[in-house]
Amino acid sequence: MSGAEFQLTTDRAGNHVVGSPQTTDEQGVCAFSGLTQNTNYYLHEIKPPKGYQKPDSPTLITTKDGSTLPTQGNSLLQAETISNKKLPVSLVITKVERGTSQPLAGAKFKLTTNPDGTGQVETILTTGSDGTCTFQNLHQGKTYYLWEVEPPLGYQKNPDKMTITLGTGDTLTQEGNVLLQSYTVENELLPATLTLTKVDQNSGKPLAGAQFRLTTDREGQQTVGTGETDEQGLCKFHDLEQKSTYYLWEDKAPSGYVRNTQPTEIFIQVDQPDQPVISFQVPNQRISSGGEDENDDSIPLIPLEPAQPIDPVEPPVDPIDPIDPTDPGEPTNPDTGSGSGSIPGDGDTNGANNTIPKTGYQTHRPLWLAGMGLSLGVAVFLAYRYRKEHIYQGKRHENTQD
Repeated sequence: MSGAEFQLTTDRAGNHVVGSPQTTDEQGVCAFSGLTQNTNYYLHEIKPPKGYQKPDSPTLITTKDGSTLPTQGNSLLQAETISNKKLPVSLVITKVERGTSQPLAGAKFKLTTNPDGTGQVETILTTGSDGTCTFQNLHQGKTYYLWEVEPPLGYQKNPDKMTITLGTGDTLTQEGNVLLQSYTVENELLPATLTLTKVDQNSGKPLAGAQFRLTTDREGQQTVGTGETDEQGLCKFHDLEQKSTYYLWEDKAPSGYVRNTQPTEIFIQVDQPDQPVISFQVPNQRISSGGEDENDDSIPLIPLEPAQPIDPVEPPVDPIDPIDPTDPGEPTNPDTGSGSGSIPGDGDTNGANNTIPKTGYQTHRPLWLAGMGLSLGVAVFLAYRYRKEHIYQGKRHENTQD
């Protein structure tokens, strides 16, 4: 082993040094020259090779008689072998919350030499407030198996064994006569359940039929679940990540209640780690009289604009007073054969029954009757239009009240 540094002295305490310190080369060899035969020396290991323990006491070396030693040139050669023990390894387990550096206390681990869980090393250890526990006196370069026996409170257990191969002195940090190797184990929080309760804003009465949607974004695009409140007004969302923000959307309010149109931001943070349940109450206001139900999917009736009144084509005609008829006077018998004002009768030479009325009789009765008829028609038309508009306005008022 290279890198070991030695000092040779003539006393055990190391006060009388011989020569300068020597360091082993790549072959693990160093040499001290000019020594006396049959003399006691003490070899002090000042610095051990990396990853190895330093001997507790110096090594006594007595040089031999030259007759028993081989020679190299003008020097006698005496070889001594110094052995070192490997430093033990301490495996430091650090338990943290996944994605953070927050230490977790209460995690229990066991370490074994076999992948089937046998060959347990030490007892089961529990992480302290700093999130660590340490398995000691392990061997460099050896493979061990770490098992999580019990997770911290409120966290998921790692179900599989973890394979750990220890490093050597070249890769590990030395602290005194111990090599340290660290291993970090992350744990996820238990999934949380969000329990919603839909209630009347005034009475607190539970309300069924409210439909909800839960998203991870404020825009409402990343949906993680939907649900509808039951008769107890309850609706649950499971398997939610703790310490995460969600957005609750009310897609449909209970019948007769105003829908909450804006999303509600909910941060999932449990108070009891072993019971990751969050309760959240969502009140609704009852629709006031005359209000509109936003859950009504029917197509609303659109009132028609009332027609403008139509002016009559002609103004009413005032009736004309009748003119008294002119007295026709006494009829006269026409002369026979005169041919003026008479029509001869068949076989009647006197023509007494064939006299026509005297011309010049006049009357305005037809014109009067026509005027009266036109006035009556216009009056009926206006009455019909007024009645129709009155009925329509009444129905529109009733719809507004509903």
